[in-house]
Amino acid sequence: MSDTHLLSPFAHIVLQAKLARRIAHHKGDIQAIDKLTADQIIAIEAECESFIKELPPIFRFKHPYLSLDTNHPYYVSQRRQLHVVICMTMFDFLKPYLTRSHRDSKSLHDTKFRNMGIKHGLNVLKKSRLLFDHEFPINARFHLVTFTLFDSATVLSSAIIHDTDSVLPHREQVMDAIESALNMLHQLSLTKIGAASYKFLLKLIQSAPVLSRWILNRKRPRTGSYCCDSTSPQPSFFTPDSAQIFSSTSLAPDMPANDGLAFNMEQFLAENPFGDELKLDIGGLEEIWDWDTLNLDSFLNHDSNDDLEI
Repeated sequence: MSDTHLLSPFAHIVLQAKLARRIAHHKGDIQAIDKLTADQIIAIEAECESFIKELPPIFRFKHPYLSLDTNHPYYVSQRRQLHVVICMTMFDFLKPYLTRSHRDSKSLHDTKFRNMGIKHGLNVLKKSRLLFDHEFPINARFHLVTFTLFDSATVLSSAIIHDTDSVLPHREQVMDAIESALNMLHQLSLTKIGAASYKFLLKLIQSAPVLSRWILNRKRPRTGSYCCDSTSPQPSFFTPDSAQIFSSTSLAPDMPANDGLAFNMEQFLAENPFGDELKLDIGGLEEIWDWDTLNLDSFLNHDSNDDLEI
């Protein structure tokens, strides 16, 4: 007798397509995320929440139906993939509010959206950790693992850099999450795109005093993890060897004299090209990720005395 919860092996793909269609209804013809109105963003986030509540039992966020996992082990990977995609979708529309200062407010909803962005960004990295634990090292080349770690960690890094008044919620948990992502990307460096992503995030962290000091300070107590789903067991962000990786690398930073960002983007890309393998390995990261989305130009330290040699 077949289990009534049994689904097609392609169900997770169908569900992703359904979510995309439901979001497209709210976006209309708008292509740039930063052009969406506050009402559109609220509607999209509510649509995602409704979608989560409607997921089939085997894909539920809370208390998923696991009885089929032994005989159908692909459900484990599919569940974690789907959760990452949904969380990443909810995070994506809030990125513009994280990559600018709270003083640069453009609507009455800015603080609300910024706080939501932190919540969803942390959740993306926690779901990505679960996917990483399942896929690594056998499927280390799986593009979703590398991209979600890299994209969410760089955006959260930008959020911390822009947070010059230290008003972001869960600020310490965010920096722990960035540290954890750096550690996972270090492990993924056995692939070309993993190595490039790791080196970029490492450079960004080293170039931002607020982040590099946090990681190098190993005597501070850890603050624990944060997740919008507090009822589910979550992996810790702390990885005990990340500071050793950071401090022992040949890329260890010379701290700038001020809190500017000592990062020469053009020189970095010239010395560390992603290469032709990118299109094959991750489906065109160069087309879907752009340094400019981090909005860090105003933080760049152009004083030659402070520049970080890269």
